[in-house]
Amino acid sequence: MKPIVVGNWKANKNFEVFNKIPSNLNNIEVAIALPHIYIPQTVNYSKHHISISGQDCSKFESGPYTGETPASFLKENHAKYVIIGHSERRRYFYENSSDFTTKINNALAAGLGVIYCIGENSLERESNEYMKVLYDQFFSVVGQGIKIDIAYEPVWAIGSGIIPKKEEISEVIEHIQRWSRSINVSGRILYGGSVSYDNIELLHSINKLKGFLIGGISLKTEFVDICEKYNSLNGQ
Repeated sequence: MKPIVVGNWKANKNFEVFNKIPSNLNNIEVAIALPHIYIPQTVNYSKHHISISGQDCSKFESGPYTGETPASFLKENHAKYVIIGHSERRRYFYENSSDFTTKINNALAAGLGVIYCIGENSLERESNEYMKVLYDQFFSVVGQGIKIDIAYEPVWAIGSGIIPKKEEISEVIEHIQRWSRSINVSGRILYGGSVSYDNIELLHSINKLKGFLIGGISLKTEFVDICEKYNSLNGQ
């Protein structure tokens, strides 16, 4: 699989940026996670150079579940991926490992690729409990032998402009790879949290890191610059 850059628009939109993403980024995959209502509008892009992702999916399939979007509906509208387990789903919607396990199973059954997010908060990092937290988030959800992308997003780095030291990210990436191998899980390992044009080269140098999950910057033209630079770095 190619390295990937995923832009998570959250509850925002900027199709000007979307339209500026070039079609000749042959060394990487670019995906945009849009609000679900806009996914059908992007069908022409999903058939060409931009992969489309849902930002979440329901833990239910079709039925009397007002406001829910089943994974199968995302697939029917040409989504390739879905993000599950984002820290904002944990924080604002009180979702837990049981919810994420069900969502992942539904997404995989629907034929979607899954980007599962794990990450510690600042207190867990400062108290040196972060690896236990990440271990629990991983093994309580990720099943034996599945194909899934894992995005490490330290909560304290999201949108803060603060980025962990290279060795701190490397430590977590190495553990995720070791955990994945132990249960025969395949897929890419991504990083998210204050990714920018200025630090993309440093992050690219981290061994075993195969992409990025980017929030607020994905709504700005800097996202296009990041994609172009990352594509160039992967062509060297």
